[in-house]
Amino acid sequence: MSGLLGAGLALTPYILAGGLILSAATGLQGYRMGAASNEARHLQEMSAAADRAAVFERERLASERQANLLALALEDQAYAEPSGGGACLPAARVLRLNKR
Repeated sequence: MSGLLGAGLALTPYILAGGLILSAATGLQGYRMGAASNEARHLQEMSAAADRAAVFERERLASERQANLLALALEDQAYAEPSGGGACLPAARVLRLNKR
């Protein structure tokens, strides 16, 4: 029986080294999987933010285009109305100025 105990004690450093190597390999694999998961989540968040920014930009451009069209319509109304030649502005022009 002492022979078995002697053999078991002789293998102990190899068992410890194997356990350390296995532990390091497992930790490295976990680190790689966590890094890949974090990168995928980060890319997904960036994509969602870019999509939201594109929607906001489209809405901003649409409202700017609408404001330009309204300004052009007011300008056309101003040019279509004859000037009274008087010292005061006609009531229609004052009301149109209030629309802006």
